[in-house]
Amino acid sequence: MQQMKRILAICNTPFQVIVVARLREIYYVNDHFDVLMSDQMVGYQDLVRHAEETLFFTSVQGIQTKAFVFEKRRNDGLTRVRNVLDFVKREQILRAYYGGSLHYDEILAFNIDRFTELLFECIVHHVPDVSVSLFEEGAPCYQHFSIAYTSSRDRRMNRSLAGKIVDICLNRHYIFQAMKRVYAFIPEMLKDTFPFEMIRIPPLRVNESRFNNLLFHIFSYNEEQDAYDAKVVVFEECFNQDREVMDYGTLLRSFVHAVGKNNIIVKKHPRSQSTYFENEHFRVNSTQSIPWELIVLKHPELSNIVWASLCSGSMICPYYYENLHYQCVSLIGIAQIAATPKQEEYFRFVKEKLLDPHPEVFFQPSSEEQLLAWLNDRFSEKE
Repeated sequence: MQQMKRILAICNTPFQVIVVARLREIYYVNDHFDVLMSDQMVGYQDLVRHAEETLFFTSVQGIQTKAFVFEKRRNDGLTRVRNVLDFVKREQILRAYYGGSLHYDEILAFNIDRFTELLFECIVHHVPDVSVSLFEEGAPCYQHFSIAYTSSRDRRMNRSLAGKIVDICLNRHYIFQAMKRVYAFIPEMLKDTFPFEMIRIPPLRVNESRFNNLLFHIFSYNEEQDAYDAKVVVFEECFNQDREVMDYGTLLRSFVHAVGKNNIIVKKHPRSQSTYFENEHFRVNSTQSIPWELIVLKHPELSNIVWASLCSGSMICPYYYENLHYQCVSLIGIAQIAATPKQEEYFRFVKEKLLDPHPEVFFQPSSEEQLLAWLNDRFSEKE
């Protein structure tokens, strides 16, 4: 009989909560399974409370780590000295954000950020053979896995001789050394990318009522919330939350011309604090914390309307993860994007790996005229 393991999972987004619940159900059903939900999610306290009510996890704890994770730190000599001192008193620093156990056999995470690395450094001190498993949060983010692995590895390899000596003296471990596996819905897309095990996450299904009801309870999702009674649903991108990347007014002009504003509803990004769409009199969803992937599990009939965005994971993932068939418009070919080089690389990955292989699902117009013609054909057929 396999010995029960102690698992700690870290969730920073609503979709990560869904993935962690799926992993618990499929691969860790008999293990001690604790979950941390951070304040990077809007309404994370409610998610913690509802998740606790299900008794599905061993324990659920809310953590306030957003400010710590996104704190800007200079890369100079003084900061490097401070980092060494911080490592020495790492458990004291950790206790300001997390007061739970440090005895776990495995850590599950998507974000290998400052908090995750601090937590790992403290746990590995108590459990030297603790392992780290990465899990995905949407196929558009598959590039993240290589970044998480190589950035940790390169930080160690590029250390100066003095830094390496300090690491030896302090018995410092780097998180990449503990990475053992990746959980993904499409593991073949990551083939030959990493030196560790790839494990497939079974797709979400509309007819799995027990598991779906569990998710509905965690997110407190009911029938009265946000009726998507429109011809088009537009997904706001995450990029505009960090810096202005694109002009939505121009992008949505063809949709407005084809179906009118009243027939468009905007699904705002969970982190969005913008009032652009409200100011422009678009209809918007009232509850930002509920993932679209969850909404279509309850309402698969939403596959009958047109979905649109630049390359939102909400538009892409239900096809790959839930076996839903629908038609959507990716504006990646006509958007005037003030993108960073990193974002441009991301857009290329999404286009080449996810959109281009399935043109029957993901229509990618190359001009506003082509988009408007497609919309007119689409909706004239339905009249």
